[in-house]
Amino acid sequence: KVVSESDGTTNVKEVTVNDYQSDNSVPSDSISNYKASCLDEINKPSFYKRIYGSKNKITIKLKNISYINDELFFSIVLSNESTLDYDINFLNYYITSRNKKKTTTTQTIPYTAKYIHNNPTKIKSGEVLDVVYVYTKFTINENKILLLEMSEDNGERTVRLEIPNTFINNPNI
Repeated sequence: KVVSESDGTTNVKEVTVNDYQSDNSVPSDSISNYKASCLDEINKPSFYKRIYGSKNKITIKLKNISYINDELFFSIVLSNESTLDYDINFLNYYITSRNKKKTTTTQTIPYTAKYIHNNPTKIKSGEVLDVVYVYTKFTINENKILLLEMSEDNGERTVRLEIPNTFINNPNI
């Protein structure tokens, strides 16, 4: 969901997988560089062993965060151990407050990737996919987290992964 506020009104727009493609303003030679860097990221061993979100045998696992040429590469692994295919409606990144209290209002800011390598629309039963998201370098303070949210199209299996600010502010080189 993309939330924008103007004139005191709130506008919410669902961003689907098809809307959430890589930035078209990226030159084609940069895309070649992104593809090569993303393949390198996929071939690296998993740096984070226990950072994952899971629901109903659908899992998002953080594999690595790398800092290359003023950009952050988020390597994640999507897996489906259920007997049903998982049709992805969206997989979005947000910066949100690290609020444990449900009564407090939180601000959620969506982040759009510069490039997405292996952007899936479906995770078949028993399938494991490596996906890499490329973002312009950013940092977040200690009161915020990066939230990955993956929602199922025509379903209710929504999976969330919270990434602490320390991982973003101290990525691998």
